[in-house]
Amino acid sequence: MKKLYTLGFVALLFVGCSDNGSDAEDVFGPGKKKGKTVTVSGVAQRGFGETTASDSIQLGSRLAPEYWIGEWGESVGIDSAGNFSASVFGLKINYAELYSPSNIPLSAALDVSKSNTANVNYLTSLITESVWHYMEQGMAYEEAWSKAAKSLLKNLHMPENLTDFTHYSLYGEGEGDAMLAALSIVIERSVTWRVFEMDTATGLFREEEAFKKISANVAGLVYGDKLDSLRKAVEAQSPTGKVANYEKYLSEIFADGEGYDRCTAENQGKLIGYEDYYYASIVCDKSVWRKAHLGDFIGPKYNPDLTYGMYIDDRDHHVYMTINIGGKLWMADNLNYADSSATPNLAGQSWCYDNDSTNCNVFGRMYTWSAAMDLPSAFLDSSYDEKEGFHQGICPEGWHIPTDEELNSVTFEGSPLSSFMTGSDNASGFSVIPGGAAYAETEYGDSEEYTGVMHFEAMESYTNIWIRNEYNSRNAEAWYYRYSMEGGRSQAYSELNDKHHGFYVRCLKDY
Repeated sequence: MKKLYTLGFVALLFVGCSDNGSDAEDVFGPGKKKGKTVTVSGVAQRGFGETTASDSIQLGSRLAPEYWIGEWGESVGIDSAGNFSASVFGLKINYAELYSPSNIPLSAALDVSKSNTANVNYLTSLITESVWHYMEQGMAYEEAWSKAAKSLLKNLHMPENLTDFTHYSLYGEGEGDAMLAALSIVIERSVTWRVFEMDTATGLFREEEAFKKISANVAGLVYGDKLDSLRKAVEAQSPTGKVANYEKYLSEIFADGEGYDRCTAENQGKLIGYEDYYYASIVCDKSVWRKAHLGDFIGPKYNPDLTYGMYIDDRDHHVYMTINIGGKLWMADNLNYADSSATPNLAGQSWCYDNDSTNCNVFGRMYTWSAAMDLPSAFLDSSYDEKEGFHQGICPEGWHIPTDEELNSVTFEGSPLSSFMTGSDNASGFSVIPGGAAYAETEYGDSEEYTGVMHFEAMESYTNIWIRNEYNSRNAEAWYYRYSMEGGRSQAYSELNDKHHGFYVRCLKDY
């Protein structure tokens, strides 16, 4: 007879009903009867990132590694679609196990007197050892399965009524199918399957912080705005091109792990400001927490209760809204000027977010500090002998790059943030919108050597605006703006930044 080692991680098989094996002796110990020949067929599903091609599966009977009853059948192949048919001879008990020993083993504990088809998956695999353990303690098979399955689901913050793991499919349309798909994604993304091991005595995960580790993987999908691309990849593997709404269950893990309310009908459209680590706001959308996009931010860009003017730049005929704040005339839009022929210092020193021109139409253009100041790029790494008076930079004639003092005064003359930025009232009319930033990448381990690549980050989360103030040969000042949901307040302050980064420009009329 063949001994199987403890299984920790598993895949998926479908189970039907049959009297196959019903003559076998239903006892925990060697029987006197000759035993039955039993065949179980089904499908093994290893999740979306794994394949069952070239895998094998085996049917046999056991209750614990140290106690074996009956024989183990020969290993049989699993085809590319996961289908199999496995047999065992001389089975003297009604309970058998399907086992597939690949990199991530699959298993399922079965009552072969009632079923001869099965879906073996990660969930059936995770509870196999617990089912056998509880049966050794004297539980009936159904009770042991229910207890093991409910313990797993409780640990994963999933509905405890969805315990029929052997009947769920990655490509089904039911709630159990959706949950299986979600948990299969979570399991595949986990650093190690051991985080899912349960203590049968307590019914809890062995690792105290296991759920936090699991939910962190889901948070990466949500904050990283990867749910849409993941669905496309998953649907591409489906025979029908469809997969159930697994995002709902991913969202529940995310919400519980991050300490948010679950996304329900009562809080549709609710926005939560970004956490500092992820730089992303999230929104409740049809049962799913996802990264917020421009269209999710409520309110107009400009304050409808204020009177704005209009300025047309003679250089390229671009139109900007203007607003009078504290007796000074400001552009209420970020500059969007890009003519490097007329202004050579712009060449290679300005960008649209993600290099997409449509983003310039919404947010304006990002510039290095030297480009904003209309200085040669040599001043990215050397100091500029600052002159008294207004510094025009790349602003139109009669306008200038603001100083720290000027931008400070307008920033605290009523809220400066557009209501695009979650919850702000834009009281001053300055209309700052969250256009993100472009960060200059450097060689790994060397902060002096630039790769020439710009990394775009945090659109719809925060924004930076250059001022003329230089700190040293490498750094200049910029104002940073974001709206904090925590406490319901805007945040704005001046900070030093590398001159090579790409930030926005606001022009102030000379006075």
